[in-house]
Parts: sequence; C-alpha cells; structure tokens
Amino acid sequence: MTHNVHFYLNVPPHGAFKDENGKTKYDKNNFYSIRRGHFIQIENEKQDFKTNYDALWSELQDLSENNLTNSMLNSMRRIIETYIEFTGISQNDFYKNNEQYLKLFNVNSHSAIDSVSAEAFTESSQELVASFHQIFKDNNAEAHFKSHWNVESK
Repeated sequence: MTHNVHFYLNVPPHGAFKDENGKTKYDKNNFYSIRRGHFIQIENEKQDFKTNYDALWSELQDLSENNLTNSMLNSMRRIIETYIEFTGISQNDFYKNNEQYLKLFNVNSHSAIDSVSAEAFTESSQELVASFHQIFKDNNAEAHFKSHWNVESK
C-alpha cells in the first residue's frame, strides 16, 4: 500500500508478472485506487496507473484498433519526441535522414513544414504500425517497441 503514485509507478508491485498459467498480478492480488473518495479495484494493466509515456503507447494502441490514422500520427510523433529526448538521440540520427519517416511522423505537427503537413497520406493503421515498428528496429530499439506494443495485454 502506498499513497504515492510516483513511487508506485517506479516500483510497481510484481512488475509485469505472469505465472506459468498466464495469471497476472491482478489475478493473484488486489489493487485499488481511490477516486473521489471511493475505492476502485484495478483489475488489469489497462486500468492501472501509467506514466505519461506509457499512456501515449496505450492511446496509440486504441487509436490503431479504431483506425484513427490521423490521430495515430500525432501520438507516434509525441512518442518519438519523448523517446529521443530521453535517450539523447538527435532527431536526424533517429530518422536516419529517411525522408519518408520525416514526412510521415511529422504530419499534422505544428513544427512541420506547411507543404509537408498538407500532404495526404494513404497508409492504413497496420502500415503505420509496421513503419513505426521499423523505425525503432532501425535504431536498435526493437525490444523497446515490443515492450510497449504488447497486443496481448491491451
């Protein structure tokens, strides 16, 4: 039990625990949050507390499942911005001067060049996810992508 969400997020009880039968920490323990004076049981990972970064990945998963491609691009851009800021990688190094990535992931960005942001794109939700996966793979960060894009837990 803790009253400190920051502590809970940084030292999560049992982490991403799953036993040999596929039972999670939510199946074996009771977790609660207090909202508006009421105890609310946390029954799965989606209901649990998240960092802002994890929330972006969760949002992206939901947008992808609902084929909201314009919004997906904005979430992807925000994830990339957070990732490169945290890791200290420059944007040029991350994008590897790949014009397709630069155009795609900066669509609808306020900092993108007007002519680029005005360009239409035709990629499906699955194609966007594949490109997003590839850019992390190109940066030797495929494990990072896979740890956040876990279809089973979403």
